[in-house]
Amino acid sequence: MLKKEIRTKILIMFALVFSVMWIGGTKAYAQTVTEKEPNDSKETAQLIQATRETVTQAASGNRPGQYYVYGNADINDTDWYKVHLTAGTQYVTCNDFDFNFCVYDENNNMLLEQSYSEVSFGPRAYPFDVNSDGFYYVKVQGITTSSRKYIIGVGDHTYAVAKCQINLGNVKMTENKEFEREIDLSEKVSIPDGSIIYDMAFDGLRTSNAKYAIINSNTQNYTKTLGPSIYSLHNIAANGLEVRSDWKFTIGCVKNKAIDAKFIMYFVYPVTSEFLKNDEFIFNAY
Repeated sequence: MLKKEIRTKILIMFALVFSVMWIGGTKAYAQTVTEKEPNDSKETAQLIQATRETVTQAASGNRPGQYYVYGNADINDTDWYKVHLTAGTQYVTCNDFDFNFCVYDENNNMLLEQSYSEVSFGPRAYPFDVNSDGFYYVKVQGITTSSRKYIIGVGDHTYAVAKCQINLGNVKMTENKEFEREIDLSEKVSIPDGSIIYDMAFDGLRTSNAKYAIINSNTQNYTKTLGPSIYSLHNIAANGLEVRSDWKFTIGCVKNKAIDAKFIMYFVYPVTSEFLKNDEFIFNAY
């Protein structure tokens, strides 16, 4: 079985807190700072670090490049932040209660104006274009008369984690024969774009019923044979395998037996302004 506790990991990520994540027996921390007054104008903007998280960091749980700010604001309070960004597409990642925010360059040109609304599941990220390396400013304003909490991060993509389960059905295994299942996930738009697998495993296979299991994705030119004792792969985010692809599974049978088999992929995906309705995706390959 996979050792990562996907649900715990997801909840920790979506809370965007400075918390401990257990990944393979080790601890990892997300970096956070607290809003410091006075920061009510561009001139007194609080200097923060840009988020520079990578896919492999998110997959491992080690997030040294993930930075978030915890603040409080109401309709009469504005909080300003100063951050050094690199040219290209950058993001403001938001969580917690509703608030408004704007992004400006050094010359007071507005690059983004947005309202964030709290959703029931996870953070949201809003893109904006940066023409050149330099300092940029984010203004946050509350929308209620009472002070409410907010969380923001500015910089590169932030990543979240999720799970995809492919049910292979009730497999009627025949001694010394192979059993095959295929599924094409390339058009499954419910799965976020850029979803990269970091762990994968067969559920239901063991030495008593299977000689081997072959995983194949033609479009990604990927083939991997597992078994006879281990039917899982860990820490493979660096391979860049995408969930949304064609998949074929071939199982070498030991004896005549019916089993209920599943193939599970744990993956990371970039947070966007679209929010997911859940963190688990289930499809049938039969």
